[in-house]
Amino acid sequence: MAKIEAFEAYRYNPDVVEDLAKVVCPPYDVIDAQGQDAYYQKNPYNTIRLILGKEMAGDNEAENKYTRAAGYLQEWQRRGILIKESAPALYFYEQAFTVAGARHTRLGFLGLMRLDDEGQDRSIHPHEHTHIAPKEDRLRLVTSVEANLSPIFTIFSDPKAEIKSLFTKSVKKEAPLFDIADEKGGEDRLWRVTDKDLIEKIKAFISNRELFIA
Repeated sequence: MAKIEAFEAYRYNPDVVEDLAKVVCPPYDVIDAQGQDAYYQKNPYNTIRLILGKEMAGDNEAENKYTRAAGYLQEWQRRGILIKESAPALYFYEQAFTVAGARHTRLGFLGLMRLDDEGQDRSIHPHEHTHIAPKEDRLRLVTSVEANLSPIFTIFSDPKAEIKSLFTKSVKKEAPLFDIADEKGGEDRLWRVTDKDLIEKIKAFISNRELFIA
């Protein structure tokens, strides 16, 4: 049985970071060296410094891109650049993007998810054909920063569009927490959900589904 929970997230402080488009970046594995430089120059608080830090001459076990990411995260929290939510929440995430001239929208949500114990019947299925080097890289980062900076993308079956219905009826009518346009014409919107009844409905739905890490 898949188990998810609401959580108290850290997010950018709008009183400090007025233009969120300058501090976000794509997933680490689609960013090349040129893109990394561009995001570094966009803003001193861009997420690139956390998820894909630069390697420096003289790096060693005590000083490297992973320890620097931990240092940035701690500093940004201490200075109030990142603030912690006051209550546990789930977060609906809507993306709009264009492919081959056609506009598409996809919907998901963010929450904590418990992985199955080894040996039990799986409700959460792993990604196939993963490579050792990227896994070691992400493990070193998570171990250093003690936080999940890049959510894991999972998919599940919802033939009756129950999650979308909950979102449309109870969430989308409210103004999003974030509404960001990216440089490629995409749109990213995030809504915070703290209503306990709604959270329980989402948890109950997921508990009866198989999830696949994509």
